Amino acid sequence: MNNKTLTVVAGPLYNPIRTNVQLNGVGPEERLTPKMAQRAAKVAFGHCIRVTVWDHEYNLGYRLYQNSARKLIP
Repeated sequence: MNNKTLTVVAGPLYNPIRTNVQLNGVGPEERLTPKMAQRAAKVAFGHCIRVTVWDHEYNLGYRLYQNSARKLIP
């Protein structure tokens, strides 16, 4: 089974930190959800406050905050 790869971005706008995260147990055909985005952020940075998670396969992302997530569509 292939794993889903997501791009996770955090940090200030002038110097963001970008990394790719592979989520085990999640197929590449599954759409990104807020819980999946939170899981990827916690794997990458250990927190999910002011982190952006992108799924380039579906061109969809979430901006994560302390108690919410905002869907981003370019």
